[in-house]
Amino acid sequence: LIALCQQHNPVAILVRYGHITAAVMDAAPALKVIAKHGSGIDVIDVEAAAARGILVRAATGANAAAVSEHTWALILACAKSVIPLDRRLREGHWDKSTHKSLELEGRTLGLIGLGAIGSRVAKIACAFGMKVLAYPMRKRFRRNVNVLLNLASCSCRPMCCRFIAL
Repeated sequence: LIALCQQHNPVAILVRYGHITAAVMDAAPALKVIAKHGSGIDVIDVEAAAARGILVRAATGANAAAVSEHTWALILACAKSVIPLDRRLREGHWDKSTHKSLELEGRTLGLIGLGAIGSRVAKIACAFGMKVLAYPMRKRFRRNVNVLLNLASCSCRPMCCRFIAL
């Protein structure tokens, strides 16, 4: 990365997985901004950037749709026993008469965090007819919570939820 910066002297860097250190910044004297795809800027040396007058930005929410959809893929796989049923079928067993699938309607989903991803997960839960207990981690989201959701206090016991997503 340092060699690339020395060769091309970028004005901006868009990072997804790599680490942007002070040495990388020093190799790019024209650098004005570092942008991070997705949330979190822990792969960027923010203090080094500030000392050099380089802006650091995150594309928060850019991957919210993909992450919330994957969350639902995992919830559905658990609710419908996809992995164990697949294994049993491959072993030659057909468990249709004995397997009871878990229906989501009327169940409770607990969400810890209600930002770009959590709010999308909550909307889908409502479409499934689920109850949603949500605890927004950021105070600014606590004021804007949809009336369909019940705000849970931190003392809410996870036992009341069939599924919990962080």
